Amino acid sequence: MLSTQVGYAVGGPSWGITGSPYIVKTTNGGVDWLELPLPPAMGGWQGPSPAARSWSA
Repeated sequence: MLSTQVGYAVGGPSWGITGSPYIVKTTNGGVDWLELPLPPAMGGWQGPSPAARSWSA
C-alpha cells in the first residue's frame, strides 16, 4: 500500500492455466478494488523497464 487508503495489486493465472494478468487499485483502504487497463505493450508477464519505478511485495 502506498498509504492507508491507496494501494495496487497485480495478479494472473496460476502456472499452467490460461488467463490474463491484471492490475487493480484501491483508494479506500481495500474496501473496493478497480481493475486498471494493462499498458499497451503488455501482452503477458514482463518486468519493469530499467527506468521504471516499481514496488514489490
